[in-house]
Amino acid sequence: MGLWTLVVSSAVVAFLSWAGYHIRSVIVDNCDHCDTGGGQDPQKAFESYAERAEQWKEGRLEDWDKAVSGPASKAEAEELQPFLKWFGSFLAERNISSVVDVSSGHWPSGWQRGVGWSGQDYLGVDITPKMIEDNAAFFQDKTPQEYGLRSATFQVGDMMKELPPADLLVTKDTIIHIPNWAILKFLETNVNVCPPRFKEVLFIHDRPPYWKFRWGGVPLVRHIVRNWDCPRFSDFHEIDLRVAPYHLDVANVFEFNSSTRADRVMDNPKLVQYLKTDCGAKSG
Repeated sequence: MGLWTLVVSSAVVAFLSWAGYHIRSVIVDNCDHCDTGGGQDPQKAFESYAERAEQWKEGRLEDWDKAVSGPASKAEAEELQPFLKWFGSFLAERNISSVVDVSSGHWPSGWQRGVGWSGQDYLGVDITPKMIEDNAAFFQDKTPQEYGLRSATFQVGDMMKELPPADLLVTKDTIIHIPNWAILKFLETNVNVCPPRFKEVLFIHDRPPYWKFRWGGVPLVRHIVRNWDCPRFSDFHEIDLRVAPYHLDVANVFEFNSSTRADRVMDNPKLVQYLKTDCGAKSG
């Protein structure tokens, strides 16, 4: 490829990226159902989890879904075991001493009970007070050491606001339920900051289908491809943090399929994307 061909191709890609971004902005700004941060209360949006926690406590939750946060959160689920084993090894091999987990979800029915923790100080943050209440109650007659933790504390919090610092930030199956603007706010507040609030970050979420996901590995194309959005908190969309509007330099370190539901397709497995925070490097 000649020099001029490369220059022209780069210019075309840059123009298409610029045009696509601004055309989309016009569409979203004039959209009557898109959520652009216009006042929806995220805490109220997730109130259904409090209702599910009460149903779980009373044994009224549907058979396929014994975990309050969903089938991908059940510690005993066979499909989840590869991830739990991988995550436990990750913590030990990297000498992680402190973890902030947002959102922490529902420990009594959730995935964290199945992790091979190795002496970490754990802080679980969730926007739903009922989750924090149940999690704290769970440890009233159990010790953190029973699960391999040095300590376990919980607090109500919003991931779009500043989180306490730790070695590792973990967010599992959470950003798939919040709009892109809110994810960007979370990243701006807690991830893309200097000095870093966390040394490392693990994002665990549903991966887009391969036909779209593959473009995240192509440097030029990743600036054109965009993540699908979801209009409201508690809705759903798959995530690839490498592409617009996030452009994080994450590494894809693990994939697994955690659902027990028949409507889950293998083309959309769960994905672990890893970020080593570095103030000297810019995302994108």
